[in-house]
Amino acid sequence: MNYIFRKARILVVEDQRIIALDLATTIRRVGHDAIGIESKGEKAIQTAEALKPDLIFMDISLAGDMDGIETARIIRQKLKIPVIYISGNYDNSTIEKSKSASAYGYLVKPVEDCDISTIINTAIYRHDAENFVLNLG
Repeated sequence: MNYIFRKARILVVEDQRIIALDLATTIRRVGHDAIGIESKGEKAIQTAEALKPDLIFMDISLAGDMDGIETARIIRQKLKIPVIYISGNYDNSTIEKSKSASAYGYLVKPVEDCDISTIINTAIYRHDAENFVLNLG
């Protein structure tokens, strides 16, 4: 199996609809499947449980009671799905807080197609490699 170029099924969690649609379009353009869009953390968890995506793009600021960091922490804990943060915030405290959910990457808006492609391939490769090692033991 070619882990680097495997087509990934990706859930987009972003509370700004136009940004979410643009990100989903970009994901498709770089060769992957955007399988859903959610704007609230609680709904994102339910959708992740139902659809079992390979990867999630998660905005840090979300509509509703739960932010993206808490949502990502729950998803990683329950489902072991890798999460890439995408945010307009690039301050040290936000980045440090984001580390608590074991993110597989962090992109700052606006993002370029090549950045999205690279981070998807890197995250999927890392996740597959980690699972391969775990399955050896």
